[in-house]
Amino acid sequence: MLGLGDINWRTQPHVQLASSPLSRFRSTLVPPEFSRWWLAPRSTYTSWQLECNCVWTYTMHVPPKKRLNERVAVLREGCGREEETSRIRAETLDETAMARTEVVTEVRLSVCVVFKAGSTAWNFLMAHLYNNTAILESREWYKMMNVLKPDWERYRQITASSKYTRVLMAREPLERLLSAYRDRIQDQTHYSHQASHYAPLIFHSVRGIRYSWRDLFHANGTLKMVPTFPDFVRYLVRTVPETYDPHWRPIHLLCAVCRANYTAVVHTETFQEDMHYIMKRTDLNTKIDEKLMYTENNKGRGNTQDLLVAYYSMLEPLVLEQIARVYKKDFILLGYDPTSLLNLISPNITIDWRGEGLWYLYS
Repeated sequence: MLGLGDINWRTQPHVQLASSPLSRFRSTLVPPEFSRWWLAPRSTYTSWQLECNCVWTYTMHVPPKKRLNERVAVLREGCGREEETSRIRAETLDETAMARTEVVTEVRLSVCVVFKAGSTAWNFLMAHLYNNTAILESREWYKMMNVLKPDWERYRQITASSKYTRVLMAREPLERLLSAYRDRIQDQTHYSHQASHYAPLIFHSVRGIRYSWRDLFHANGTLKMVPTFPDFVRYLVRTVPETYDPHWRPIHLLCAVCRANYTAVVHTETFQEDMHYIMKRTDLNTKIDEKLMYTENNKGRGNTQDLLVAYYSMLEPLVLEQIARVYKKDFILLGYDPTSLLNLISPNITIDWRGEGLWYLYS
């Protein structure tokens, strides 16, 4: 049993959280005046937070190997409960995953590269590994996907091989969605294909208005009117997820997560440590300096939790529940639980993200 000397306590501003008793720890870990607890397991640590006038957090590190193995176990267990996929759907999933897979043959490593989940950092590293001067000069890192993707026969060999390390990139779904909106829709300091393509569709779907090009766009292609986050999300819950842009399409629809036999699931939240372990395990670290990967790592702007609460609090509870259900499989299969975040966003209403019935979203 851990004693108080083994604990790293730190305080944070008070937030009201769901609680559950952990009585067996009380005498050892908790000052007796506190009576309610909240347990929130995370990828790298276990966090016990107490409801009082502050939040106390205990942090215990989990080794990368154990963490990656646990995520794969969660994925395989979840996939074992999935219904059998039809042949046509399976082929579609495999084709999509193949297009997103990058293969580093020299070290027998494949990665399903997911936008907004570490893709820029990874492709920056790959561009340097293969000294692709065209991409290094243009800084269009995503084009490494076309350079390193396998053909169909090679993809099938890799997914069946016991000699390959097969990596799946993942990120907390609601955080990834918000990051995609802020970067590809809201940020008009640069031209974005997603803003140009989806803004007219969003306005027509949500507001019933078809704006002219002159009314909607500046001469350089950036938006004069930017869809709000509620507009964006309402558009998504009226749209079939399989048709989403790859920046916000659910990962289980991008990477065939139950078909590609992944041996490691890398979370953005622990990206640096996870990739350090994988590069060392595959000897990729002997071919290129992994520190390059972190020089081009897109960092979010602002406190992540504050941003999540601020943006998602704009949504009506029903819409919040709908969008959470769109990413239900990502939560379950990739080892995330949005319950605590949803409680922060909507403290007075229970959001049933595990519910069924996505059919009504498209009516």
